[in-house]
Amino acid sequence: MSKTRNQRYCCLEHRNKGRRLIDDDAIVMLVTHSYWINVESMLRNNPLGLGSILRPDDIAALIRLYQRKAGYQKAYNNLNGRRVTDSKGQALKRLIPWLELELCHIYPNSKGGANTVDNIIIAPASINRMMKDAVPVCISGGTFSGIKAAGSLLPVESTLLKALTVEYGPDAVQEALSSVKHVTFADLGVSRRLCGTNIYIVPPLLKLLKEEAMRLKLWSLCDSITTVECANWLSAGPANELFAVAAFHAMLNGDADHLLEVFSGLSEDLMERVRHKETLNYDYYQNILDRYMSRYFHLDLHNQEACNILYNSFFTVPPLDNRGISVIPDQ
Repeated sequence: MSKTRNQRYCCLEHRNKGRRLIDDDAIVMLVTHSYWINVESMLRNNPLGLGSILRPDDIAALIRLYQRKAGYQKAYNNLNGRRVTDSKGQALKRLIPWLELELCHIYPNSKGGANTVDNIIIAPASINRMMKDAVPVCISGGTFSGIKAAGSLLPVESTLLKALTVEYGPDAVQEALSSVKHVTFADLGVSRRLCGTNIYIVPPLLKLLKEEAMRLKLWSLCDSITTVECANWLSAGPANELFAVAAFHAMLNGDADHLLEVFSGLSEDLMERVRHKETLNYDYYQNILDRYMSRYFHLDLHNQEACNILYNSFFTVPPLDNRGISVIPDQ
């Protein structure tokens, strides 16, 4: 035991338990989970550190957001009946997400954005990386301006659990974490298959966009997404999924081009036209989306093959071939 890297502890788990910050085995396990490690990294990378949250409950809420993200990603280690291995033929050390997503700060974390769920959306990782750490360009206080942390500087100097305990006390921290302390760890020995998903029946990006808009209480946008889901007149790639791509991008850049502002009025505009027995000006909405995708993604939405190629880039296994036919077999 004297030769272990933890000295008088046989493993990291017992080392954490030995600190007795909080005498709860489930919380000792929680702080070794990837969700906790990611949240800890968020706060370390924020200029205000612990000052970027309002209370310990925000940590629990962020962990629940990671759990929510995992549900959309459809992680796998078995494809077409065979185990996936790394480049050396060894078993994977982590499951592979089919849809690559991240927790994305609207007001950037590195610029002092709040580490609260109202300042974060689950969105495709590649869109988040396009934005880098740019501050949303809309006016302060706008719907998509994000939230800048208002707390004082409280650096996370050792561990997040210790910083929380020192600031709020062990009882408050334990109570806040009680709802998330029993997170499950992925068993890499168990086969997790990537099964076929018909994106024309259940468009994953539109579904994620709609549920994130609901979580953020963007009700007009939710209604308009429902309209887009059923729209035969809109050309936005397969199953109108590239509308969701544009909307996620617009959320993270502060809706600089007013795309979300315009489309949030789509459902009401349609109902108003129906009441007056008029036809919706489809070209108006299509042209706005066309310009947006051309400007930010260099994409012609009327080039179906190019749309399918861009769409496939959001997944680790392409859902479609260049003709738009599903390539992931049902298993």
